[in-house]
Amino acid sequence: CIRDRSRALVTWVKSSEDTRKLYDNILSGTYGIVTENYNKAIDAIESFDESISDTVLTRVPVDVAHRAFHYKIPFDMEGFKAGEKMPENTIGSVKAAIAANADAVENDIHLTRDGVLVVNHDETTGRLSEKNVVIADTDLSELQSFKFKEGTDEVIPTLRDYINETKDLDKD
Repeated sequence: CIRDRSRALVTWVKSSEDTRKLYDNILSGTYGIVTENYNKAIDAIESFDESISDTVLTRVPVDVAHRAFHYKIPFDMEGFKAGEKMPENTIGSVKAAIAANADAVENDIHLTRDGVLVVNHDETTGRLSEKNVVIADTDLSELQSFKFKEGTDEVIPTLRDYINETKDLDKD
């Protein structure tokens, strides 16, 4: 996947879980690696000796939680049990990403009919919730009345709540 970022070219690669392939991708100069087993990729990155990492690694690796942490949690971690799953782009999924030590969280912002910024990946709600509406054609109060298919009490968060609920959780 190659993206033009104005004055920079950003390259991401999809990698298998094969250790040799992970090392090849790490050393290739890519900005990111997409893999099903992120723990194996992190282990490969961390296996470089710190004394040589400045001369070996071509870029500083960044762990980005795409749509926060919306996969099944693979192990118990601060505030979460293995097997739990948060709907993407929710406050719970950001908290899970932070607990998993993500460096950054990617999300998508949409404007509701009544002018409120909300965090949701799609322009519509049907993929993740019980009802399918266009966010831009719907008021916040109606959006927040929908239940997620994941069976959580979370609601589509406003951008303000998303930031306020998570801004003090960064471990650095």
